Amino acid sequence: MKKMLQKMFVILFVPVLIFGVGCSGQKLPPDLPKLYSCKITITQGGNPLANANVFLAPANGSKWNASGSTNQQGTVELWTQGMYRGVAEGNFKVVVSKQEIINPPDTPTSATDTPAEHPKVYDVVETIYAETETTPLSVDITTGKNTFTLDVGTPVRILQPER
Repeated sequence: MKKMLQKMFVILFVPVLIFGVGCSGQKLPPDLPKLYSCKITITQGGNPLANANVFLAPANGSKWNASGSTNQQGTVELWTQGMYRGVAEGNFKVVVSKQEIINPPDTPTSATDTPAEHPKVYDVVETIYAETETTPLSVDITTGKNTFTLDVGTPVRILQPER
């Protein structure tokens, strides 16, 4: 009886497992280059910069950019096109941005009061780091693991115009 149950398991469930695993994998684009692990720690004034957006723009004009957001320790693991773990080999400009949104307190005291203010949006990283054309930051991705620490200068708080 035990052998019969084992055979039934093999006949019924193993093909389902194989089929399921085979179909659940993401199909990679045929022109996707080999990707290498890349972790970058972003600091500001020497302190970790949490919740910053990091974008790697290929210097050679390739479509294989990479991006991610920093954790509480200021570290980001980069993903190519947001879907594939790692970064292609080559030179990349590093763009870093972070915004802070301050919601004004709800203070109307009557129906005749003016509506509450709009939220205020501040850039907390110098604008120079937030544009591919102006960022002085770059990294060279090579075979193997790539670990970098980059600093985005002193803390700032630049109010964005209301839209």
